[in-house]
Amino acid sequence: MEIQFSIISYFFMMIFYAIALGILSVLWRLVEPGRVGRVFMSSIAIFVIALPWIDEIWIAYHFHEACKDAGIHVSRQVDVDGFYYDAIRSGYSLINHYGYGFMEHKSRKAGKVDHITKTDGQWKKETIDKPTARYHLKYSYKHTPVNVQLTKFESVVLDSVTNEIIARDTRYSRYPGWLNGFWMRFYGTGQTICKGPLGKQLPKRMGGLHAYVFNLSTKTTGD
Repeated sequence: MEIQFSIISYFFMMIFYAIALGILSVLWRLVEPGRVGRVFMSSIAIFVIALPWIDEIWIAYHFHEACKDAGIHVSRQVDVDGFYYDAIRSGYSLINHYGYGFMEHKSRKAGKVDHITKTDGQWKKETIDKPTARYHLKYSYKHTPVNVQLTKFESVVLDSVTNEIIARDTRYSRYPGWLNGFWMRFYGTGQTICKGPLGKQLPKRMGGLHAYVFNLSTKTTGD
């Protein structure tokens, strides 16, 4: 678990403590003396000291735990001529780069699907009602909040015949707690992303999730 406090964070923390100390000093004079008053003020003081740390520790802990589930997980590979990509309209580039026999993706026409093929260097696009491909690559989470300042992004490969998820690529993002948020907002979002368990050396990725799951069928390769 990594606490994301920097020198700047501690600087703002000291300012917060100084202001809080001034307020507590005034309250101490206003509260009636006695055991109850001292217990009340002591409780407030402890809370104020802990306040800058509470959400940061919470975020760091849950981010660390969530990242144990992050990464590419494949239950089985399959041979395909092509697949349906629900995420982006990238059928043309995937055919060119990977040699798929066809690709399908969302059409610009609402509720429709584009079926893309390339024969003898010529592109052909057919707009159809629904995917013909058995395997669908789609988002199951898209920067979805799952905890305080923690979001999940996940793409999966779905076997549309068995309704089985055969692979997933899971990532988590954490954002600053309230103290770091005072200054990090001026430099960006302060987002930290994990693509696998924290502290573990991850192998270099060889492409998107499809590159780990789909093998070109002999029909496409001609073997």
